[in-house]
Amino acid sequence: MANPDLWLKDDLGYPVYSDFDGNSYYDFRQEQARNLWIKAAIDPVINTNGGANGVFLDGVGWITLQDCRLKTCGEDKASCCVFSAESEEALNQGILLAVGSLKDQIHELNPDHILIGNGLANYDFHSGNGNPTYEHFVDLLDGFCMEHVMGFEAVNMHATEPPFIKIEDLEILITTEKPS
Repeated sequence: MANPDLWLKDDLGYPVYSDFDGNSYYDFRQEQARNLWIKAAIDPVINTNGGANGVFLDGVGWITLQDCRLKTCGEDKASCCVFSAESEEALNQGILLAVGSLKDQIHELNPDHILIGNGLANYDFHSGNGNPTYEHFVDLLDGFCMEHVMGFEAVNMHATEPPFIKIEDLEILITTEKPS
């Protein structure tokens, strides 16, 4: 694991793995980790000499880590990862800093380049949590991809005639508030 000091560790010091293959997350609380992440995103844009006109960020959103959200820590790499509210907040603030810096750097390369985020969905809204992905990232991105439009939870599975999409869910995604 290259640069293990830049990988996310829980409050007990255990690495947080993103999968069972031992891949880790960047610790966005650290400036050096944020810069490495930005470099990984922006270098392909630079190296294509105009062939790529921006960056697509998958999984944009506020990361929840408390209450045993991840179970990839401990000596067994299968125990609850321990995060305080302060650690979770610091990681998310670091992500916001990284995304904002990435947008600035993409636009410095070419003002027409774009930074698109994927992850705008209705899960939080329907849970009564508002739309935190939109609220946190709207000023940091040039736009959002709404991947689940006409897919997954946005489909009216019981419809026998149009519309086959849940219209109210689409309106929430567009306006970020529940339609009246």
